[in-house]
Amino acid sequence: MNIKINASKVLTFFILVNIVFFVLHIFTQYLYYVQDYQIPGLRFFNLDDERSLPSLFTVFEWSSIVLLFLVISIKAEGKKSYYWWGFVLLFSFLTFDEFASIHEPMAEYFRETLNTSGLLYFAWIIPYAIGLIIILLIYSKFLLSLNRKILVLFILSGAIFVSGAILMELFEGNYVESYGFSDIYYLVFVPIEETVEMIGLSLFIYTSIV
Repeated sequence: MNIKINASKVLTFFILVNIVFFVLHIFTQYLYYVQDYQIPGLRFFNLDDERSLPSLFTVFEWSSIVLLFLVISIKAEGKKSYYWWGFVLLFSFLTFDEFASIHEPMAEYFRETLNTSGLLYFAWIIPYAIGLIIILLIYSKFLLSLNRKILVLFILSGAIFVSGAILMELFEGNYVESYGFSDIYYLVFVPIEETVEMIGLSLFIYTSIV
């Protein structure tokens, strides 16, 4: 039995949910920091809280990508299947990282070891950026062999995600080192970073279905 999935509707659903979480985050953080409403339940809409609804949804996005790549890997033939299985392993690791936040203690370790500051205050960026470059080098030939539309979507998805996960994190680190985790951090930096990441993931899901 063949199950057909409307990729455009799936993308629309994920984007709408991302926008809703973006609005809820700003509203609840405004109540907490500006209006000083000390309501415990507000953290459930905090994009930066690992136990919040947005975080659980992000894990769901990551898991969806892993599942879709798994299906593609099973169907793929020849050497291309190895690359798709590589994607499955890579995104499984990133899904676990999203759930367990293993990059956060890594940031402290590399910051103390390499004595980083400013834009590299969140020093986990260093090993992850190096890993990204290595993966791009390994996958360059495979990616260029893909259908042009899929290639463009892959590049766009990755560029959007990386701009949130790494580029925004550079500016966040510089700010946090100087001012700490203030209201501006939660009202400006966090919603932009997390929403951009989630949109990138949504586009990855769309790319895997289309």
